[in-house]
Amino acid sequence: MIKTVSTERTIEAPADLVYARLAAVDRHGEWDETVSRAEPITEGNTTGAGAEWKVYEHFSLLHATTGDERSKQATGLSKRTLKELVPNERASWTTHTMPNLGVSAKVTWTLHTEGRFTRAVVDVAISVPSVVEKMGRVMFRNLDTKYEAQLNKAIDALKTVSEAEFAKLVVAV
Repeated sequence: MIKTVSTERTIEAPADLVYARLAAVDRHGEWDETVSRAEPITEGNTTGAGAEWKVYEHFSLLHATTGDERSKQATGLSKRTLKELVPNERASWTTHTMPNLGVSAKVTWTLHTEGRFTRAVVDVAISVPSVVEKMGRVMFRNLDTKYEAQLNKAIDALKTVSEAEFAKLVVAV
């Protein structure tokens, strides 16, 4: 079964600042609270596509937390593979649990420059084996709603940190 989720925000910062956070997996923890840290596994090509990363994640979807309890949440490993990197326009990757249990996601961020603003659009396609989907529905309530909320929280954090960095640059000039 494939589920899709999308959201977007307008960010008051140039696309290069936003793109820098998306293209560098080791910076994902700056805006994605589920990412504890990331370690490179293999390098990609000259654009970075093909790079593989081991990502230590908090499985916050499985817990009802306030966000301050991250250390108490279950943690695990996932593997992110950068698929496409087009500077200041698009960053996409696939991710799956380690070991691979059949649950995976393709995440695509598209950036649109609109004057001094950047419109960031994220599209996520989650692939879940039907037996896992059925078990998840029984074990965890409101999983879809929780995932959408988590995605919105991540894009809001990306907006916040990008705008803060841009504000510092503007003040410095």
